[in-house]
Amino acid sequence: MTRVMLMSAGFGDGHRQVARALREACEAREAQVHELDALEETSASMADFQEGMYHTITRYAPWLYGWSYDWTKRWGPASPLWPMLAVFSGRAYRRAVDAWRPDVVLQLFPDHAPALTRRSGPRGGTAPEPWLGVVLTDFSVHGHWFHRRADAYFVADEGLVAEARRFSGRAKVMALGIPVRRQFQLRHPRPDGAGPGPYVLLMTGGRGLFPDLAEVLETVLQFLPDHRVVVLCGRNDRMRRWVEGRGDPRLRAVGFVEQVAPWLQHATLAFVKAGGVSVSECLASACPMVFYKPLPGQEADNARFLQSMGAGWTVADVPALRAALNRIDLVDEVRRMKERCRCLARPDAADAVAEAALAAARARTAGHDGRDIV
Repeated sequence: MTRVMLMSAGFGDGHRQVARALREACEAREAQVHELDALEETSASMADFQEGMYHTITRYAPWLYGWSYDWTKRWGPASPLWPMLAVFSGRAYRRAVDAWRPDVVLQLFPDHAPALTRRSGPRGGTAPEPWLGVVLTDFSVHGHWFHRRADAYFVADEGLVAEARRFSGRAKVMALGIPVRRQFQLRHPRPDGAGPGPYVLLMTGGRGLFPDLAEVLETVLQFLPDHRVVVLCGRNDRMRRWVEGRGDPRLRAVGFVEQVAPWLQHATLAFVKAGGVSVSECLASACPMVFYKPLPGQEADNARFLQSMGAGWTVADVPALRAALNRIDLVDEVRRMKERCRCLARPDAADAVAEAALAAARARTAGHDGRDIV
């Protein structure tokens, strides 16, 4: 049985959802799967601190995060910064590889830990290295993802391949999409809680955050008078109670839900945070997107890319949102965006990545170079 290790991190729900999608796909192919959160297993307190810092900066000083992201974006695998950031995670990665001895490692988070370690064999010898694929989880290419140990890189779209090849070295680059859970491969009935008539979604992410929520709700209710507005509040109970407390019969607040696909598949539009996994789920559901004030960094890159492909709009503030929803051709434009979403969708991305990785591992076991297979 092929052994697959998924290397992720607990920063937000996106990486967890990608790990879950790849676990489903690998286990469907009778592979044994182990998940590693290298930061958490090195030091839980350090992981909590780093996650807290990330959430604090992106909420209260997003310009600072965006500046650092853009400043380091073109730094390639040789940058001395990346190994410094991997000092702690490298220890956990080395322990996991030595103890679990995977045939395949799929890396779902930018980290140079694999490039700093080599698997130890019995009696101080060296065992074969696992085949290593890096799964980029945004419609953006950042140099931090790339290191000398990778055998292949999986990117979200063909339009990103040339940029990824600037950093990839001998490793192959494949555009297979961002893995999403199996629920997005199926067609679901309309959610019972959606109420009658058409509706739009406000998706606030697992943390339940959305800028200018009151003004955005008022604008959407005003300019889409024939629609209900469903707010997916994530784990933010305070937001859910606030939305419910407004008493508007066209408003519905929903807490954290695992089955997001039914809500997206039947929505006219989704107002979303522009995370790579969220937008991939929208694409797989053929749900056009409005990106309201995307965070600087990878979210802004995702929004720009999807807008350039005709699958969504980016709006910077409430006046821009009003203008977008007041378009004379709004209905036709939403229909066009829906079709573009269908064209760009990769609902089977997890299966494609798992199949490529497992085929490469089998080839390596048989004595071939896995790079020639994927």
